[in-house]
Order: sequence, then C-alpha cells, then structure tokens
Amino acid sequence: ISYIIRRTAGMRRKRGGIVKMIRDHYGLAAFRSRQQAIYFANQLQRAGVRASTVNTPREVSLGCGISVRFDPAQMARAQSLLRRTNPTTLIGLYDATRDERSVALKRVSTSSF
Repeated sequence: ISYIIRRTAGMRRKRGGIVKMIRDHYGLAAFRSRQQAIYFANQLQRAGVRASTVNTPREVSLGCGISVRFDPAQMARAQSLLRRTNPTTLIGLYDATRDERSVALKRVSTSSF
C-alpha cells in the first residue's frame, strides 16, 4: 500500500515521509478604521518592528477588514506605541496562533490605553 502525502500551505515534509504541521504565531492589532490600521503599521515599522497589514481573521467579526500583523516578541513595544498614539478605533490587541485550519486568538489586555 502506498500513501500520497499532499503538501499544502502550513505543511512541511520531513525525512522519512513524516509531515510536520507548521504553526504560525504572531501579534495582531484589529481596528475599525482602515486609515488607523495603516497608520499603526507605519508607526511600528518606524519603531523598527516588522509589521504588515493583513486581512482581519473572521474570528474578529468587527472592523474594517484590515489588521496589523507583527512579531509577538514585540508585543510590549506595540502596546507602548498604542498608549502613545491612543487610536480611537482599536478593536483589540491579540496574540494569534494559526494552524492549517483555523486561527486561535487570545486577547491581550488593553485596559491601560
């Protein structure tokens, strides 16, 4: 019996035909305003944080459809920048983990903003 292993986004073939699922871990800031999302991404980049605008995951049902994705190791820097810029349309700051099927979001406290 032979088995066919399909490679898709999120999967990587290892030696011996074993498939390893890749998990993607990142920080996510969701906004109600596209303009503020883009502005925040630019501010993060100016502060030396690799950031990009991405489609908002469906798990965050509110908003403009654009969120800012960044390295989770830079969460403290992102929180600091949010405190300074005080965006009025911030929906939430999330610690996100994506696997091949879904996105798991853990909301990061923004009560100090």
